Amino acid sequence: MEVLARYGSPEQQAAWLTPLIAGTIRSAFAMTEPAVASSDATNIECSIRRDGDFYVINGRKWWTSGILHPHCKIMIVMGKTNPDAARHLQQSQILVPRDAPG
Repeated sequence: MEVLARYGSPEQQAAWLTPLIAGTIRSAFAMTEPAVASSDATNIECSIRRDGDFYVINGRKWWTSGILHPHCKIMIVMGKTNPDAARHLQQSQILVPRDAPG
């Protein structure tokens, strides 16, 4: 909730933050990956790239906290958006609705 409260657009806050606060939906966080020590975000291998009006996420997450809850509707996914940047500036997080295709 804090991520959406601090950084979410008004549209994202209406769609996700309000129902999270009301307790009608749950969220999940996807960072851990099977082949790397994911507790260090600089090791993240999952890629996130923009393709027109969409983002393409390519990678495998090993553990996603909260994903199995039946009311989970939104995930925050950690990925690498700028592999050419300094090591600690390559990563971003993106909101992914649980029912997103792919």
